[in-house]
Amino acid sequence: MLEHGIEQAKTVFSEAGAKVSAAHYPVKHAGWHLMGTTKMGTDRTNSVVNQHGQAHEVENLFIVDSSVFITSGAVNPVATAQALTLKFCDYISNNIERWVSN
Repeated sequence: MLEHGIEQAKTVFSEAGAKVSAAHYPVKHAGWHLMGTTKMGTDRTNSVVNQHGQAHEVENLFIVDSSVFITSGAVNPVATAQALTLKFCDYISNNIERWVSN
């Protein structure tokens, strides 16, 4: 599934106009959860996105993955990532008229 996802992402990038794309294929028998780097918070000086996953500094950019986690727990983060995705997507769906012009 990871290899399929990488190939699909490369196709999307190409269709969007990317000239170069690169991927580091999964390491056999390894697993990881990429988290952090786009911290969620209310203070623009020490976070990247607000409580809705919306970037403080880039208009109309929503980060909808586990990179918004400030830290990780001792268990699999997928359920939390899925819950945040539902929360963020509900916010986007309920407020879409703010960002889409006719």
